[in-house]
Amino acid sequence: MYKIEIFYSAEDEGYIAIAPDLPGCSAFGETEEAALEEIKTAQKLWLETAQEEDVAIPELEVLPAHLPKAERDKEIYKKARTIQAIRKGTQRLLPVGC
Repeated sequence: MYKIEIFYSAEDEGYIAIAPDLPGCSAFGETEEAALEEIKTAQKLWLETAQEEDVAIPELEVLPAHLPKAERDKEIYKKARTIQAIRKGTQRLLPVGC
């Protein structure tokens, strides 16, 4: 399974779930659990559609278990900072195929 992020949206009065490794893959739920179930379905449909449309599918990134915990934490932190920058608009994600 690809990484999932879930956060509360006061504007939408519910939870938004995103799969940052799958561009445009997001879902909504009134609870965190509902958002999680919806994003799992969205991921499945995103991957099926990508295969049908011959779109490159991002590799499932797994941090090696053999890395020391400090290195794994550093990689996780770096990815989180990138996602924050994208959300703030100080960094841009390019669409698939660019």
